[in-house]
Amino acid sequence: MTTNQQETIKPSNSHHMGPWVWLVGILSILLAIMTFAVGYLLASSKTANNAQTAQTQTGQQPEPDMKQLAKTLNSVNNKPKRAGKTGGILFSKNGYNKPIKNVPTIGLYEEPLCPYCGQLNRTIDPTITKLFEAGQINVDLYLVNFLNQNSSDDYSNRAANGAVYIAEHDDNPTHLLAYMTNIYTQDFQPQEGDSYKPVSNDQLKEQAVKAGVDPAIADKAFSGVLEYKDWLEAANNYTTSNPKVQNPQGGFSTPTITVNGNYWPVDSSNPDVTSKLLNAIDLKENQVGGQSKPSIGSNKKPIA
Repeated sequence: MTTNQQETIKPSNSHHMGPWVWLVGILSILLAIMTFAVGYLLASSKTANNAQTAQTQTGQQPEPDMKQLAKTLNSVNNKPKRAGKTGGILFSKNGYNKPIKNVPTIGLYEEPLCPYCGQLNRTIDPTITKLFEAGQINVDLYLVNFLNQNSSDDYSNRAANGAVYIAEHDDNPTHLLAYMTNIYTQDFQPQEGDSYKPVSNDQLKEQAVKAGVDPAIADKAFSGVLEYKDWLEAANNYTTSNPKVQNPQGGFSTPTITVNGNYWPVDSSNPDVTSKLLNAIDLKENQVGGQSKPSIGSNKKPIA
């Protein structure tokens, strides 16, 4: 068939098949409309999903399941017997889990590698120790390990595990408090990240012995076996998710201090932080280490 023949046939077909052409045209238009509609709906759905994802990533995270976190914390293997249900290690001059009546409990939330914890400890520790030894406060110590990855040798886990071992096997809590003081001294506490320099178990053991821990206990505390690692991880997860100890910005950070379970804002760089803490429990500086008891007692909130 020649080209002319084809061209001749076209007008003839157009004339005789007119209704079919109209039908095909209408169907084509309907198909185009349906395709557009489906595409629009899919695009809208994707946009909505993206918006929802962006909202979640900007801080509106689901509420943590604190009951489940508490269940995990208290059912983990090798849970320290002297640790409380929320992960704290409570002690007074009378011993572990023997709080003195009618005096405030100071909650200390610390991470062994945290530079601001070290800064705060070096500032307030002499006063905390005097208050503790005089029976003017109870101490509730919470250890977290979220900076462990900023060391090259599992430092936070080893230092915290050692502290828990000391609390479990040394009946004198003064030694635990002194050990925490020693690992936060400026010439011992390592820097985090790229500036980190490895710290051996023997070096940690030395700080424990200097704190009064029996060498035999210190040997096992820093033997390299992290028997409380699972509990520390569960305690870290519970503590860092606990809304009661989150800062005003809505997150958890160290150091954190509570007074009778109430969040107390602390600025580790403020040279007056010690006097502010004394004001919070209503005790004068010249009363530290004496017979006077803080007027807020064991139940009242800290004084602003």
